Amino acid sequence: MASQPASDVAEGSAEAPQPAEGGDAEAASDAQAAPGGAQDAGSGPQTAALPPAGSDPQGPATGLVPPSFDVVRVEPNGDAVMAGRAPPVSTITITDNGETFGQTQSNRRGEWTFISEFPLAPGSHEISLWAETSDGIRLESEEVVVIAVPEPQIAGGPAQTPVTVLVPRSGEGPSTVLQAPRGEGIAVNDLVLEAIDYDVAGRLIVSGRATPGGQVIAYLDNRPLGGAVVSEEGRWSVTSAEALTPGLHELRIDQIDAAGKVIARVQTPLSRSELLAQLGDDQFFIVQPGNSLWRIARGAYGTGNRYTMIFEANRDQIRNPDLIYPGQIFVLPTGE
Repeated sequence: MASQPASDVAEGSAEAPQPAEGGDAEAASDAQAAPGGAQDAGSGPQTAALPPAGSDPQGPATGLVPPSFDVVRVEPNGDAVMAGRAPPVSTITITDNGETFGQTQSNRRGEWTFISEFPLAPGSHEISLWAETSDGIRLESEEVVVIAVPEPQIAGGPAQTPVTVLVPRSGEGPSTVLQAPRGEGIAVNDLVLEAIDYDVAGRLIVSGRATPGGQVIAYLDNRPLGGAVVSEEGRWSVTSAEALTPGLHELRIDQIDAAGKVIARVQTPLSRSELLAQLGDDQFFIVQPGNSLWRIARGAYGTGNRYTMIFEANRDQIRNPDLIYPGQIFVLPTGE
């Protein structure tokens, strides 16, 4: 049986700069007036008819933009506030793990707001969107939001922050961390490495935040992986051209200025596990920067003390419970 991990974060570091080596008021008013919006959130049970099973979204054929998420904030008790965009004056249906969670309506400019009437229960949730226009056209969101709601806090203990991550429905492209406990990720100045993903082809996708308009370059084992310009929202992502080979690697992210000088750098060991062919009834977890066995267990089981379950189930990957690496794929046992 392993002892309690002393380290609280997945191994990584941030270094000092080194030379380069390679809604306004109208929107708020419309949202308040929309049925199911902020004003009506607690007025009574919300019901919505979901599209028939197997129905296809009609967005591509019509040229309409599918509904999307801009903001998802969840309180420790599960209360949720969401906002985003959709075709103007359309009915928005929010689903939780495939079941109707609530309904609202977009305003004349295609902006929608939703405040949950009932809190999300502790555990994992997949939130999705459907929009139905006045012409009866149904559109499905291209992304879903995965939410981990913590177990109720122990009396006198600190409140645990839920985690919300925006994930492409297709499995292609980077995930975006919308909400996470403070201290997650690896950061120096404005440069933050937030998430590590793999697409369906096994290619590595790294993403995070930095100064809008800036440029970042990713390196794997001191070889350029790719570069990206930081978006106006302060987001960046880089995808490898080929699948990442299993084993231990070194990941480095440099933020450079207009002259090509490194102004911030973060780096971390990165471990690519063998693909898991059989998961049975168990779940799996991709280790992210800032994770530890204790934090993973707390999110999966409601208490960090159960980290030993994860350790025992992944002994082939974890030699020391104090040392886990971003990119490792762990089985999370679900049986008794």
